[in-house]
Amino acid sequence: MATAPRFLFWSTLFWTGLFLIAIQRADSKPWLRSPVYLAALALPVLMFPQHYKTGVARRWGMSLAESAAMSLVNETKGEQMTKVLFRDPSQIYHVAPQLRARRLDMFTDGLQDWIGLSETNLFGGRHKPERLTGDCSVTALVQGDDGLEAARVIGQASTKENSIPERLVIVDPTGVVRGVARSSTMSSIINRVFYLDKFSQFSRNPRATGNGFVGYIRDYNPQFQYAVRSADDETLSEEKIPVRVPIAKATKL
Repeated sequence: MATAPRFLFWSTLFWTGLFLIAIQRADSKPWLRSPVYLAALALPVLMFPQHYKTGVARRWGMSLAESAAMSLVNETKGEQMTKVLFRDPSQIYHVAPQLRARRLDMFTDGLQDWIGLSETNLFGGRHKPERLTGDCSVTALVQGDDGLEAARVIGQASTKENSIPERLVIVDPTGVVRGVARSSTMSSIINRVFYLDKFSQFSRNPRATGNGFVGYIRDYNPQFQYAVRSADDETLSEEKIPVRVPIAKATKL
C-alpha cells in the first residue's frame, strides 16, 4: 500500500496539517502572520542539519551494501561487509546460492557468469577503444567461497566524454576474467553538490568524484599483474587499468 509506514511517515502529515491550520488562522489575525510565516521558513533551516546527517548515513550504508552485493556476486566472504545486508552473515551465505541459481537480486544481470571466461570468449571477443582511464588498487584481502584468498579492488574509471562505465571485469595476465566490478550508482554531480565530495573516499583516487567502483578478484595471487576493462554494451574496452598492489600489506578481513 502507498500509505504503508515504510513509504509514508504520518508525522509529516500531522505537522503539515498543523502548519496549514496555523496559516489559515493567521489570515484572520494580522498579528499572527509574521510569527507563523517566520516559523514556517525557519523550521526547514533548523531541521536541515539532522536531515543531512541522516541522508549521508543512509547513502554511506547504500554504498556499503553495493560492495557487499558485489562480494556475493564474486563468491567471496567478508563478514564485516556482509553484515550490512543482514545481521547474520551465515544466513546470507546460505541463501546466496539459491539467489544465484534463480538469478534474483544482485545476480539478475548475470555478471557472475563472466568469471572464469577468457576475454576471447566473453562477448564473442568484441573489443573497442573506449579511452578508458582511471586508477585502482587492492584494498583488502578476503576469503573466497572455495576457501582460497580473494582481494577487494576499489578504484575509479571513466571513458570517453567522462562517462562512467557501469560494469567492469578484472582479468589476470592470461586474459581470464577473475572478478567483476560495478560502479557506484551515485551521480558525481549529486556527490559534489549535495554531499560536498564526502563519498570521494569510495575511490582510492584522491581526486575522485564519487564514481568509484568496487570489485573482487577470486583466487588472488599477489604475484600476478591484474587489470580492469570496462564491459558495458557487451563489449570490452581495448584499454586496461592496472590494479596496483599497495606497498603496505592489504588488510585481511
